[in-house]
Amino acid sequence: MIEEKIMNTIRSLITGLPGDFQSDEGLHSLTSVVAERKGFFSRRKLTFTARFRVNEEMREVVYNETLVEKKSGLGAGTGEGISGFGFRKWKIASGPGGLEGVLEEQSEMFRRRYGFTFRFQQIRDAVRTLVEKEGYTFKHQIWGKL
Repeated sequence: MIEEKIMNTIRSLITGLPGDFQSDEGLHSLTSVVAERKGFFSRRKLTFTARFRVNEEMREVVYNETLVEKKSGLGAGTGEGISGFGFRKWKIASGPGGLEGVLEEQSEMFRRRYGFTFRFQQIRDAVRTLVEKEGYTFKHQIWGKL
């Protein structure tokens, strides 16, 4: 099955990071903590989630990935600035392949904050290559329900 091949491809690219796939009604997802910062009475975790659904009738694989930062402890409810509010300018490009740029912008922001490099684009490209080699259509969906 193509689902197993996709899961193996993603697993092979995130070696050394904890996490395993969960499957629920055809939606397969992997959640893994990619960075963590601990401070005095506070903790931040950066979590990567890859999700995909296979539509056998249309021979299509819908893929999505996210980076989410979770804060806990002292100061978890405030932003980075003094007032607790902040603004971020996003660069997003629309094209025939869908919206691009959201995860790239997030990754760059978190790279500066956590001092890490995470190869999410390499994971997406490997999944796209595998899916197209198997004769399916790859659809990268940024928002919405898979």
